Amino acid sequence: MLSALYRALERKESTTGSAVISELIENAGIAANQGFPVCQDTGLAVVFIEIGQDVSLVNGSENMSGAAMLTPASGPEGVKQFVIGRVREAGANPCPPI
Repeated sequence: MLSALYRALERKESTTGSAVISELIENAGIAANQGFPVCQDTGLAVVFIEIGQDVSLVNGSENMSGAAMLTPASGPEGVKQFVIGRVREAGANPCPPI
């Protein structure tokens, strides 16, 4: 796994990609030194969307959030499709009553 990560780092195409691969290499080093399994989790994406004031939403609040494990091959389009799908799934569920 490490040799594949180092090869990927050599072929880096973006600063973000290099940072993620470097984190994975660092995690593998920590795991090896401390005798833990390798953690390949590089964090959680939080998406904030700004919309105009003339837009009306009928969905619930953050209590209608979702999480998914997307593969790197999903790319930005996969993230977009997940967010759109989650908004559709939330539907018109309101926030809890006060």
